[in-house]
Amino acid sequence: MELNPVEQRVRNRFWAKVNKTETCWLWTGADDGSEGYGKFEEGGMWHRAHRLSYKWHNGALVPGLVILHNCDNPKCIRPDHLIQGTQKENMQDMVRRGRARKPGVPFRKLTPEQACDIYISQEPTRALARHYDMYPSSIRAIKQGKTYKAATQTLRLQPSSPVPSDEESAYILSPPPTPSRIEPCEQA
Repeated sequence: MELNPVEQRVRNRFWAKVNKTETCWLWTGADDGSEGYGKFEEGGMWHRAHRLSYKWHNGALVPGLVILHNCDNPKCIRPDHLIQGTQKENMQDMVRRGRARKPGVPFRKLTPEQACDIYISQEPTRALARHYDMYPSSIRAIKQGKTYKAATQTLRLQPSSPVPSDEESAYILSPPPTPSRIEPCEQA
């Protein structure tokens, strides 16, 4: 099928962000920031890179189905590693591959100090998630003040560094005033 020039430019831009290895075709462009799935902007909208690759090679996606990775690599966009399936099949695959929380194992509990450390940390969410053995969404919830509220309350209530007004900024940036030759200096 012949592509129009606009579609061809989009595809060229897309494929320039792919590293084809012997096994997986790895997306090197932007990702979703939490789960590692590639994302690509097309027509003013962001799309998952693996979904676009599947659609371009296999045709339209069936509404309500998701794309599963046979290789279990979220950065992979190789069409023969991708299949359509239901969300239930996706969850069963997650359990089969050992990526699901085991039944009966409690969620990770943090100390108030750990929650505060996460709240003020400048580390990327995924790095914090690996360090604390948590899901990235749990780290984001702490940073947004949705969980561990009691632990982070004092940090959330502290005012951030005050932003000076325009007058204060002008004073800060200008040299200190010097006494005028016309006006006498006050004497103590």
